[in-house]
Amino acid sequence: MKKQVEKLVVLLGVAGAFVLMSFNEPRWFDKAVNVKEYCLGEGSDFVILRETQYSYYGYCRCDPGWFGDRCEFRESDL
Repeated sequence: MKKQVEKLVVLLGVAGAFVLMSFNEPRWFDKAVNVKEYCLGEGSDFVILRETQYSYYGYCRCDPGWFGDRCEFRESDL
């Protein structure tokens, strides 16, 4: 019984580590976060981040990703 409890604790620890690491990953799917994107044309987007402590408004460039275009802020706009 003690061995089973040890295995369960290790398994839960590994699962917890994967969950915590997933929060550190870059945004891999746009629907997973509260981000609204408005495309204005090729190479430029208008982005509104909402439902966070702060709201950011600005232009960013559109980079192709696995699940469609991803918007990344230009350093000059930050």
